[in-house]
Amino acid sequence: GNTPVFVLLTLGAFLTAGYMGRLFWVAFLGQPKSDAASHAHEGPLNILVPLIVLAVLSLGGGWIGFWPEQLGAIIKDNLDHLHHMEGYAGMHKTVLVAGSTAWIVGLVLSLFFYGAGAKEDRLEQKAAPIYGFLKARLWFDEIYGYYVAKIQQRLAIFLSFIDIFVIKGIFVRGSAGLVGLVGICSRSLHDGNIHSYVYWFLAGLLALWAAASGIL
Repeated sequence: GNTPVFVLLTLGAFLTAGYMGRLFWVAFLGQPKSDAASHAHEGPLNILVPLIVLAVLSLGGGWIGFWPEQLGAIIKDNLDHLHHMEGYAGMHKTVLVAGSTAWIVGLVLSLFFYGAGAKEDRLEQKAAPIYGFLKARLWFDEIYGYYVAKIQQRLAIFLSFIDIFVIKGIFVRGSAGLVGLVGICSRSLHDGNIHSYVYWFLAGLLALWAAASGIL
């Protein structure tokens, strides 16, 4: 298996258990901290029904291991594939122990920090650096704001200049203007005036004579 991925998934299980434990202790066993929270009511059906479905599936999903013949048929193809994987013999025990330990530790820690109707955030008091680090959300907003204001915006201004003045100005409108200028100049050569034709004919002869004589 892939050990780094397994470690990350186990850490995710630990954090999920801690988060859900905190949610339960604070939302269902804690005291309202605002007037709006004290008068909270149940959500509408479009929110309540999906949560009920998820709750039922969560309660029933874990029982597949107790009746593998009856319930395991649902995922039989995947199980057959796993049986042929290298290291599968001890894999399920490792997953069971690591996963169970992760959610138990996460749940116990959430009870320690937020359980028993805690009125203050014990995590902030007992682990201020960790609390501050988590509250900052990896400073994602600050980094993103700096990127948008200092990098992306300036890059957008530069690309806008290239688009307007170089691509549209020189290549698109410049080439179109050059074609138009050539058309205007060539049109003056064919204005239907005999005198103009004579003058251009003489100018051509002079240019040809100068080129032949080595003057040009």
